[in-house]
Amino acid sequence: MGLVTVVDEEGVDFIHASTSLGVVENSLESDYYLSRFIRAVRPQL
Repeated sequence: MGLVTVVDEEGVDFIHASTSLGVVENSLESDYYLSRFIRAVRPQL
């Protein structure tokens, strides 16, 4: 689970907790995350 921080022409960045590195920011377009991404939702307020 992560939180989207940037959406622009270059792609989508998000922050998440890594078991080995702590809190990190990554690009959703990396091969690792593209193969594991399931869905995104906007919580209702």
